[in-house]
Amino acid sequence: PMYSAHGGADHPMVLRNAVQAAEEVGFAEHELVAKAREALQRLEWRHEGRCYEAICALQAALERPRDDAFGGIVGQALEARANALEVSGGARAVEEAEAALKLWEEVCLALTLALNLRCIEPLGTALAEAEAAGLPPQHSLVAEARRTHAAFQTAAT
Repeated sequence: PMYSAHGGADHPMVLRNAVQAAEEVGFAEHELVAKAREALQRLEWRHEGRCYEAICALQAALERPRDDAFGGIVGQALEARANALEVSGGARAVEEAEAALKLWEEVCLALTLALNLRCIEPLGTALAEAEAAGLPPQHSLVAEARRTHAAFQTAAT
């Protein structure tokens, strides 16, 4: 179905159920039911628009660089996951966003851990993971890890 039981104040499910109930008991031609049907149509259009906007927000977030703001932006886009899940392609967009966010968070955690350990090997590994995950050199943790790694290499020679 196009709409699920997520509900919400602006979700068309409640009004749709009320219109169907009125029609089932013989009030299909009543003026109030006709007005409710029109309001339901407008509500469904707006709701469908929000569902597609949620997918667009997820896709736009995924196309961003994996910089310092990436986690917050993807997290914000995922707040509308319930709407995205209601339309075709939404489940895939949510899964991709969740996976990208998880990877980004894990790489940031690995960089933070490596920086705190102050050992060259974990720093090198974390930097390689960051590069593989697409974190740019300008990412604050990547930049700090590069400086620290370079300092260790210089000190070792």
